[in-house]
Parts: sequence; structure tokens; C-alpha cells
Amino acid sequence: GLVGSEMCIRDRRVFRFAAQQLVSLVHVAFDYLAFSEDVGFYVGRETFHGISKASLVWNLVRDLILYLYLQEQEAGLVVLFGLMLALLSDFFKIQRVLKPALVIRPRFPLFFIVTAPLRTPPAKATAKYDKEATSHLYLATFPMLFGVALYSLVHDVHRTYYGWIVSSLADLVYYFGFIMMTPQLYINYRLKSVEHMPSRALFYRFLNTIIDDLFSFIIVMPTMHRIS
Repeated sequence: GLVGSEMCIRDRRVFRFAAQQLVSLVHVAFDYLAFSEDVGFYVGRETFHGISKASLVWNLVRDLILYLYLQEQEAGLVVLFGLMLALLSDFFKIQRVLKPALVIRPRFPLFFIVTAPLRTPPAKATAKYDKEATSHLYLATFPMLFGVALYSLVHDVHRTYYGWIVSSLADLVYYFGFIMMTPQLYINYRLKSVEHMPSRALFYRFLNTIIDDLFSFIIVMPTMHRIS
């Protein structure tokens, strides 16, 4: 009986290891396909009306916070690899859509960042809808940020102040991240179209979300990231 129990445990471990490797491989494959399609969608375009600039910046901030948090929590390489691809995609899209430029001058402030001017009516309409959708969100987000950070400092245990800051920012992303989908949804609604969205990249991300939901307890990640 003892030998049979040990064999059963060994079989479960082998099955778990094989499942983990298979899920990791599929996860990385879909991450790469989504990254490739996302970048390819923006490479050949000259006009970017219908794309929320606020959402692009938020996606970059969100993915950077999650990467720092998961790295600090020693998450698995599969999760970190997906976020690295997402960060590369975020930087590329911001460079393509906003065309940011650094301006340095001899008076205060010493430098600031400017973006490309809006030249076409669709681009101006997109900027208008984007501003309408984000103006109230920022007023609600910043008090939440300070509240979450203060609560975490008082009630949670952190190894360092860096860990507290990154953890508090990650909590804000996890709790209120869906709020920042609103600008793009609002623009889609006002334009009555989603042709400006990278549909194939979104489809690959959708498939990856299903994989995450089904196998979140196999891939190594913090509990908060697993639940979200």
C-alpha cells in the first residue's frame, strides 16, 4: 500500500509537471502572437483616430507596475515574459500614436514632453471623446490610490518601503483596472465602430485569458494576480 501511494504521488507530480510545461508553452505562444499582431497593426497605419491615448498611457503604467510587483513577488518566468512583451508593445504604440518628443529649455520647468498635433477632424473628435471619458476618472482614481496605500501601510506587512509602494500601486491596478477600459469603450460607442481596434491581437489575448482562468493554479504567480 505504501509503494502504491508513492507511485500515485509520483504520477501526479509527473502529470502536474507535464501540464505546467504544456500550459506555459501555449501561454507563451499566444503572448507572442498577440504581440506580433498588435505591433503589426500599428506598423502600417498613418492615422490613429479612434484609439484612446489615455488608455495607451494607462496600459503602459499598468503593465510596468504589474511587472515590478510580480518581479518583487518572484512570480514565474511565464508571467513575466508576457508582461515584458506587453511593455514593449506599449512603448511602441505610444511612440507611433502620440509621437512624443522631449523639449529642453533654460527655464523652469527644464523639460517637458510634447505630442504630435491633431490635424484631422477624426483625430480631433477622438481627442474630445477621450477627454470626456477620462476627466472624471482621474478625480476618482487618485483618492482611491492614497486610500489603498494608507490602508496597506497600516494593516499589511511589507519587507521594504519599495515593496509597500509597488504593492499599493498593484492593488490599485487590480481593484480599479477595469475603470480605465472606459475611455476606449466610450470612443467606440461615440464612433459607432471598432474598425480602429487590433481585433486579431485582442482575440489572442482573449484565448490567453481563458488559459489563465483554467490553469491559474498551475502557473507560478502571487495570489492577488491569480485571483484578478
